[in-house]
Amino acid sequence: MKLYYLSLCLISIGILFDTLHSLFYYQKYYSKSGIFNVNILVNNKQDKSVSKLLKVLFPIVNEKGFYYILLLRLALSLLILFMPHKFYNLIFLVFLTQLVFNLRNTLALSGADQMRTIILFGLSIISLMGHFLMIGSLFIVCQLYISYFFTGYNKIRSPIWRQGKAMVYVLNSELFGNRAIQNFVINLGRGNKILCWGIILFQLTFPLFASIQFTNIYFLVVGIIFHLILAIISNLNDFFWTFISAYPIVYYVVFHL
Repeated sequence: MKLYYLSLCLISIGILFDTLHSLFYYQKYYSKSGIFNVNILVNNKQDKSVSKLLKVLFPIVNEKGFYYILLLRLALSLLILFMPHKFYNLIFLVFLTQLVFNLRNTLALSGADQMRTIILFGLSIISLMGHFLMIGSLFIVCQLYISYFFTGYNKIRSPIWRQGKAMVYVLNSELFGNRAIQNFVINLGRGNKILCWGIILFQLTFPLFASIQFTNIYFLVVGIIFHLILAIISNLNDFFWTFISAYPIVYYVVFHL
């Protein structure tokens, strides 16, 4: 249970930061003049299924309603973060608010949002306890392994990644750019190729080495360092908190299955 509570706390920290960010930029993102104006989403003819769902849920996804959803999300994450042993059952409500969050941000969802939704669903299953503890844990671990492996697989198919140029391009983008670190990476020369291949091999082999008791803890530590570095150089904070929140569950499954 301690590992489950740790996982709850880690994902709650990520949700807390994400929600505070959304509230701080609420006017810019979700107001009538915002980037994600709900009326634009409702009238989106390219995705009629999302448009219809937004119409049905309009009272909670409009400008006022979604603000309260974010406040609820914030309150729930704080309760779970500080008292996970008392409020772990609230994780299902957090999962529901995440679904609303995903719907409202349908034009800008990231891989972290998708993985967070999956982990929240798995943690909700675990909260039922009993046999559901291992069922939910296996669900989270399998999804994490799939995410890592296929992300690495897609990278190894890319000539840019194989040639060692990918990180320079990523750091030069508007979204993930960091000029100082980009210059450092450029100056690595052939080190770029080693860096790119290191990332590829880590993602491809994570499912294998994280599943072996002898190498489990070492690979989880490497994973934490990997996501921490990405968070620092590419502002991928959501990925850090989301992915490492699954690590205690990975440890539990490997040593208790």
